[in-house]
Amino acid sequence: MAVALPAEHDTATRLPTIHFVAVRGLLLRCSNLAEAMLRLVAEDDHGDAVRVLARSISESAVKAMWLCGGDEERYLRFMADGVSSELEFCRQTEATIKERGWALPIETRVLAAARDSIKSIGLTEEEIRSAKRLPDLASMYEDVGIGRLSYVAVHKLGSHATHGTWMELLVNYVGTGSEGVGLDTSAVLPDARQLFDVILAILEAMERVVLTLHRTLAGEEVLEHVRCAEQGLFDAMAVAYPEDFGWAAEELLRRRRR
Repeated sequence: MAVALPAEHDTATRLPTIHFVAVRGLLLRCSNLAEAMLRLVAEDDHGDAVRVLARSISESAVKAMWLCGGDEERYLRFMADGVSSELEFCRQTEATIKERGWALPIETRVLAAARDSIKSIGLTEEEIRSAKRLPDLASMYEDVGIGRLSYVAVHKLGSHATHGTWMELLVNYVGTGSEGVGLDTSAVLPDARQLFDVILAILEAMERVVLTLHRTLAGEEVLEHVRCAEQGLFDAMAVAYPEDFGWAAEELLRRRRR
């Protein structure tokens, strides 16, 4: 079900509605995936899936910050990049149909769906193909002021769980027993400390969106909730993991003074 934008949207930003929706959609995606992540952590299982979700959420949060910090061209690049695979799929499928001489019903349906997705962004195929490519995620981290260390810690190390590297196997699926090296079939336990960076990224993205795109009364109310949630996050982690997050109170104070 589509939800209308707030009435203040037109006064909040000069962006076309579809571009404003793109940022809000990224935040909604972060919210839904974060809820799934919390449920898995509460079950104390599927730590491998938790890491995949953490990486995905952080990427969406950084993209939201990157988008709202730029002009309309960024949104066009983001949307063109988002349908480039659909465009290639259409070309390949249509070529296959032409060579065969007839189309399967499923091909007709998926082609129509893909074409609708492409049409939704209001760009021609030539405009999509010629659009400037998105920067890599490392550049986005730098551009929004988060930095290389966070990129390596969240994205590159998170790639182990996402892509199933040898390091991921070694940590979670390979064990050593009396018969030597073998598979470890025990549950992969999640680490609740991973929640800190993920939730903080979402809160930072929400704050950035309000400050750059939605400086309205409604936006200010959201901003107050965001800052309260940030306070609660730092306090909770400092209490639950004092050795790892004992610095949290001072760090939050430093952030408030910026």
